[in-house]
Amino acid sequence: MSQHIEAAGQVRDAVGAKRGEKRAATAIALTLGAIAAFLVVVGVFWTGPLGSDDTLYWQASSGWLRHFPYLGNSHWALRHTLVIPLALSRLALGDGLLALVLPTLIAALALIAVLVLWTWRVSDAWATILAIALLVTNPLLVVLSSTAWIDPIEILFVFAGFALIASAMDNGASWPPLLSAGVLAGLALMSRETTVFSLVAVGLLFLAGYGMERRWYLVIGLGFVAVAGGEALLYWAITGDPVYRANIAVHHDSTINRWIAQGSGTPILHPLIDPVIMLLLS
Repeated sequence: MSQHIEAAGQVRDAVGAKRGEKRAATAIALTLGAIAAFLVVVGVFWTGPLGSDDTLYWQASSGWLRHFPYLGNSHWALRHTLVIPLALSRLALGDGLLALVLPTLIAALALIAVLVLWTWRVSDAWATILAIALLVTNPLLVVLSSTAWIDPIEILFVFAGFALIASAMDNGASWPPLLSAGVLAGLALMSRETTVFSLVAVGLLFLAGYGMERRWYLVIGLGFVAVAGGEALLYWAITGDPVYRANIAVHHDSTINRWIAQGSGTPILHPLIDPVIMLLLS
């Protein structure tokens, strides 16, 4: 009797393993298909140099190529997650168009892979295919991925971090994914200060004790502090100001009224809610 039970168990294990292999193969196929489709769409709607923020990132990468370490004096130059890869891209490929767009394009492709695999993990093929269709035709993602731009890089770090948190909630909290999620949050903040909204979201999950014990959220915080704190210590050592980045970010465009230049007449009510109003109404 025990032999029959053991044999049945082996059969179930074999069937489960085969299903797992098939599901993994499908996930890879969907991801590669999404990446290929996105590259086609990017090629059709190619952007290239804009002569805008991309120029400032290029100039900052020149600073790294001439001086190491290089301390920028603008919030564009301090977006190291783009500026340093751009400098490395230029070292490898020279000062051409491919070097300009490669870091952002790679980040966009990685973002698509993260979102496709995350969707596939929590849903089915049809939902994943629909998500792919929405992703690869998203106008902002398509346009900004073929130039030097920070948005796809910041979004990659944010979503990759949340994907790790969600996975830990489903599969059991552990140090490696949650510490990595914190590091990714730190890199996202290093990319752009708007990441603070995602940090607030993690804070709300912590307060609610959602998905896992609150102590595991401290592991996320540890990874974040390692990156953000390390950057602050570096600025402190070089400039004597640990909040050097924050000071520059706050005052970087004091001569520009973004609500006039970019807000299309969006009403100004209060600094705490004006950015949200502009986001929704601009």
